[in-house]
Amino acid sequence: MKKLGVFYFSGTGNTEIAAKHVAQAFIQLGWSVELIRIEDVNKKKIQLDINQYDLIGLGSQVIGYGIPRVVRNFARAFPAASDNKKVFVFRTAGGVVPSNYNASKGLIRILKHKHYDVCYEELFSIGSNWIVKYDDVIMKQLYIATIRKITRMCKAIEQGERHFYKTGIALRIKMGVIATFSSGILSLLGKDAVIDKSCTECGLCVKRCPAENISIEKGKVKFHASCSACLRCVYSCPNYAINFRLLHFVIIPGGYNVKISLSADGNPDEKPNGKIPPFFQEYVED
Repeated sequence: MKKLGVFYFSGTGNTEIAAKHVAQAFIQLGWSVELIRIEDVNKKKIQLDINQYDLIGLGSQVIGYGIPRVVRNFARAFPAASDNKKVFVFRTAGGVVPSNYNASKGLIRILKHKHYDVCYEELFSIGSNWIVKYDDVIMKQLYIATIRKITRMCKAIEQGERHFYKTGIALRIKMGVIATFSSGILSLLGKDAVIDKSCTECGLCVKRCPAENISIEKGKVKFHASCSACLRCVYSCPNYAINFRLLHFVIIPGGYNVKISLSADGNPDEKPNGKIPPFFQEYVED
């Protein structure tokens, strides 16, 4: 039986949902699958042994039009391949739009430099945890379409098909510059964090931070300069005690929980109440 290793990083749940469905799709195709959180590898909780896998999948969200710091560090520490091992890359984003089409190019370059055969890249959307939260009906329809697309992707990969997003060179250069600039800025996002009086110093943000960017020092929560900008700390705080000074607008009022949105009552086929994302119709119909 062939074995697949799916390594994924998920800040607030979207990529984890996608990764689990990737695993399920390959299991239905007769594969043995192992799901591994990238942060667990980075924190040395799991020993990395790529030789046991016939195929590797790498999944993460798109942050700042590029690669989250956690994933970039993981990829750079990834051992070089000795047998041109195949890898596919899947990402989740607020929108499947041209500005995000090049978001995996930096990751793919790192993998190719290490002699991996990157055979497939795909971009999925379920919801957005930055600035604007999609209506629950929209999220359910995106989710249904995403599961269909994941199943199709996994079958295509097994059959040896290849797929990559392409854009014009001008957009590729533009988004590459923006992604590089964003990477440096977003690593400092924690420095903009402010903790209000509702904080009980429970330590959950410290424990859950995938980048180990948070600590409690002298009875105060402190953010350092290696933030992954995933917003996990913000949305998982039981007292909603974490906000930003300048970038407060990125946080969705009332929080973000993809599992609650997908489990909400209502017919997923009903007409959405909120603003419909520009990519929505094409995404759910394709």
